[in-house]
Amino acid sequence: MEGLSHLGVQCTTARDRVDDSDERRRGLHRQRLQRAKASEAATTRASEAAKQTARASEAATADDTTSGRPDDNSQSQSQ
Repeated sequence: MEGLSHLGVQCTTARDRVDDSDERRRGLHRQRLQRAKASEAATTRASEAAKQTARASEAATADDTTSGRPDDNSQSQSQ
């Protein structure tokens, strides 16, 4: 079949098919790794945002208690 290559005939060997399959598998694996990294990065960003929100909430609560305004938690505990 190699002699027919000048006619535009292509033949694939079993080895070619295995190589193609391996390449596709590596490509899929690479995509999965990229998705996992993106997901981990998004989780990290969300965690950091939650921490910042908690800090801001604590700071706002501290401001309320120092200004003499009771927060909702202290009222419910005293009742």
